[in-house]
Amino acid sequence: MRKEGLYALCNDLNVPVYDVIIEKINENFSKEVLFWIGYVYRYRHFYTKEESCKIYKQAPFETMSVNYFIFHTLDVEMAIDDLKEIYRQKK
Repeated sequence: MRKEGLYALCNDLNVPVYDVIIEKINENFSKEVLFWIGYVYRYRHFYTKEESCKIYKQAPFETMSVNYFIFHTLDVEMAIDDLKEIYRQKK
């Protein structure tokens, strides 16, 4: 995830940047996975006009990282729709 994207996401969630980094530092994720997750969060914000905090609550980091291998080859809008469906099914 680009530095600017991380700051924007943390700002939208009202979470200190370093807390997010420290919380996830022990996890081993490739740059490609992190880039994709950040890209989908930002794209979804512009695609749906939803607030970032709502997006993150519906598709937390854990959900995104688990579904990366299935969804990263899909069209981003299709991946977003599938993530929304996962959230609906969990309710």
